[in-house]
Amino acid sequence: NNNVHCYDLAVEFVEVLEETLSPCYQELMDTETPCSGFLEVSKSAVQQITRAVFADPGVQDLMKQLYSKPWADGTVTASLIATLQDYFGDLRCWLEIGFFKRMALACLDKMAFEFSHRLLDGKHGLVLRVETVNQMEADQEQLHTMFEEHLSSSQVASHLSKLSDIRELVSATDNDSLMLSY
Repeated sequence: NNNVHCYDLAVEFVEVLEETLSPCYQELMDTETPCSGFLEVSKSAVQQITRAVFADPGVQDLMKQLYSKPWADGTVTASLIATLQDYFGDLRCWLEIGFFKRMALACLDKMAFEFSHRLLDGKHGLVLRVETVNQMEADQEQLHTMFEEHLSSSQVASHLSKLSDIRELVSATDNDSLMLSY
């Protein structure tokens, strides 16, 4: 937030300089580099905040449980969402709204990656049944609902589309539907 404020002050300073300096001196000034530098620091901070959220030991433990028996009961995803909502409630107060949305989008991308990666890595020993596919769909709906509070519905849908694609692939019942899903 301080970087956003500094950026605003730098832009204001540039405007004052442009009004007071003659055109020949205005051409010599590089005003974009310092101004964009403030925004780059803020973008980096958003990435670090996202890493910190997912480095939380509680979040990591829940991620390890994806596609396990507790996951099949729906408790893991519900706990993950509750934890993220708790973080988001605090972060929404502390971050400027534009950077909060960037952080929410980064968290959405991380969640989509973790859900797909952990399913495809095969370490969970999960047997793919109808119930599994139904829970995958329920997870996606819960994630969509949660992130839709902070991002546009189309944005959330596009970032979760990989989960739909994987679900269609694993639920294929014959070669034709498998090929279509692939």
